Amino acid sequence: MKKIFTLIALCAIVTSCGQTGEQSKSAEDLEIFLASVEEENLTEGPTVSSAYWISSNFITYDSQKIVADYSKRYIYFALHLDPEIPTMPILANEYTDQLLAIEELRQKIPQNIMIYVKENPKQTDIFRPQSFFDRIKKLENVKLVNDNTYKLIDGSCFVATISGTVGWEAIISGKNVVLFGKSWYQNFSGAFLFNKNFNFDEVLNYKIDKKTLNSSLKKFLEKTSRGMIYFDFSNKAIKITDIYPEYNRSKNIEYLANSLKKIIGTQK
Repeated sequence: MKKIFTLIALCAIVTSCGQTGEQSKSAEDLEIFLASVEEENLTEGPTVSSAYWISSNFITYDSQKIVADYSKRYIYFALHLDPEIPTMPILANEYTDQLLAIEELRQKIPQNIMIYVKENPKQTDIFRPQSFFDRIKKLENVKLVNDNTYKLIDGSCFVATISGTVGWEAIISGKNVVLFGKSWYQNFSGAFLFNKNFNFDEVLNYKIDKKTLNSSLKKFLEKTSRGMIYFDFSNKAIKITDIYPEYNRSKNIEYLANSLKKIIGTQK
């Protein structure tokens, strides 16, 4: 309990250094506090003993990310936002743990091939515990990057994702994609489902057939219908028209009604 209090007190003092007025703490105050914790550490065993310990041992996305080295051969792995439907068991199976996908991919590709992992820009720390970054750090030639997505796609050997839109963006850019989950484009030319028989060279050397791709896309679109079903955003400050400016509720209801009629066979 005392150690927990020590950590809280340390965080409070470090945070207060950025404040002004009577609440602010001087550098001397901080040094005195840290010295007392260090002394306590010698007599009572390991504790969170200093801000240096925190900065040198607490691994975060920001502390690990690098600028991608495009002179190296690499696979671009785009992380999903968590929690999100594509990473739920019904679509991702065991790869709800996205790091498991990265770890297994690492085992299946040549050691000199880098894996550049990019975080989803909307991700919070809710599903990114300390262990997440610990595991990434342990993987050889796996690095977190924050470069432009399209630049990462263009420079890659191929792209890997659970089932994200980035895979479709890769295919239409002429790059193959390895999927660890189910996706609407999984049967298109250039898409490969990861399994125990995964063959790096097969994916690397495959050439996307644009004619076949266009034919597959056309057939897919013929099976779709107009209309959009969505859930209210948890952030009430965001309106659907902020994302889809042309959204019209009455028209959307009409589209959905006609689509349902088409599906059940009452309207062609």
